[in-house]
Amino acid sequence: MTGGSDKAWGSPSSPVVRVTGVWPLAGRAAGRSAPPKRRGILRRVTPSYEFHAEVWLNPGEAGWHFVTLPADVADDIKERTAASSRAFGAVKVTADIGGQSWQTSLFPDTKRGTYLLPVKKTVRDKAGIGAGDTVEVRLDFQPDNAPQN
Repeated sequence: MTGGSDKAWGSPSSPVVRVTGVWPLAGRAAGRSAPPKRRGILRRVTPSYEFHAEVWLNPGEAGWHFVTLPADVADDIKERTAASSRAFGAVKVTADIGGQSWQTSLFPDTKRGTYLLPVKKTVRDKAGIGAGDTVEVRLDFQPDNAPQN
């Protein structure tokens, strides 16, 4: 390995959670081999998530479309962001669906105990998706919101 780790956790049927960046000290303390030492470089470990979910239309005049995060992804995000509180419990992310990336926030859905990802009309149009479509989603924490491990 050179300078970082790229480890995936989860079973084949569960979403992939990738943690990239420098090796956490806990990994070294646990007896795992560490990457070569590099002077002057320190990065936070930043998780990213990949999963499949259905796009749905919120009933109402505004026509908002959302993706509901799977429970295990939402639980991990809650755990990682518990110490940093933002307005309405929002979590800043960079999202990617169908090759379209944009910066947005995840919003807590207290009824379902998960988070919602709003999907903009421009993203839906460019990706050719709509309500009822199952899409592959990638989420990356934005640097100012990335949890520290």
